[in-house]
Amino acid sequence: MNNILKPALLAPIREPEDIMRLVEVKLDDVIGLFRDKEEFLKKLLSMLDEKLLTGAEKAFAQIKDLDTKMIRKKFDDIGFSRSSNFRHVLTRILRDSTGAEELLASVNREAKKIVDPEEINVLLQLKEKDHLSFMGEVIHLLSEKVNNKA
Repeated sequence: MNNILKPALLAPIREPEDIMRLVEVKLDDVIGLFRDKEEFLKKLLSMLDEKLLTGAEKAFAQIKDLDTKMIRKKFDDIGFSRSSNFRHVLTRILRDSTGAEELLASVNREAKKIVDPEEINVLLQLKEKDHLSFMGEVIHLLSEKVNNKA
C-alpha cells in the first residue's frame, strides 16, 4: 500500500489540524491505489447513489400514506402561513412523490428554491425539533441538500 495513506488515515483525529492533515491526501493519490480508476469511480458513484436512494426509500415509506387534511392541519398548527414558500416546497415534494426516485428528484428540485436565510433556519429547526415527525426523513433529505448547496 502507498505510504501516503498510512499516516493520514491511521492517526486519530483530535484537533482541527488533524482534519487538515487528512485533506492533504489527494483524491488522485487514493484513486491511484486502484488498478482501474474508471471502475473505482463507478463503484464510488454507485455507493453514493445507493445511500441517497436508501434515504429516499425511507422517506417515501414514511409519507406514502399521508392524508392531505392531516398535513394541512399540521402545517397550520406549526404556524406556516398558507402562502409561505416553505409550505409550498414541502407540499410539492409530498404531492410529486410517487416513489423513492421521484421523491429524491423532487427534493433536489425544491432545495434550490430554499434560499432565504429565514427559511433555511426554519428547516434546521424542523429537523432539530422534529415538529413534522410524520415526514422527518423528507426534512432530513431536504436539509442535507440545502446545506450542501450553500
